[in-house]
Amino acid sequence: MGNKIIIGFDPTGMWDKRDYRLLIDKLIKDEAIDLYLVTDNTNAAFIADVVRESGIDSTMVFQETSQVNLTNRLTSEKINIFLAKDSTLVDFVNTTIPINLETNNVYDCQAILTSDNMDRYYLQFRYITHLEFWIGQILKYNPILDGKAC
Repeated sequence: MGNKIIIGFDPTGMWDKRDYRLLIDKLIKDEAIDLYLVTDNTNAAFIADVVRESGIDSTMVFQETSQVNLTNRLTSEKINIFLAKDSTLVDFVNTTIPINLETNNVYDCQAILTSDNMDRYYLQFRYITHLEFWIGQILKYNPILDGKAC
């Protein structure tokens, strides 16, 4: 896995949300994280706008043609956490390449559903709570990572 947590996101259906864009900005700036934009959205103008607005490196952007190709990309780029609004896609990723946590090794991917659902206990969006949890799990099972992400 190397020395960074690798997170992918699909901006479809969430990019118009300010809190989501702020999270993506925070992840891009975090030196303990490599962030990839991976989507099966075929709207090239929308993806170009996201790349321009977010400032993500264009070499970290992948537009795939299907859920299968997207899942293959998550595997080939060794993405550990994937954020997406499409519940069908999240279920597909989690059943096709579920994350495996072993001592000193984390591989495959945990997809997290992004939505407007609030975590009333932590007073934040539920996907942020889930993202923090999975980052913590990856750090727990891979002590080679120095420092904490986010």
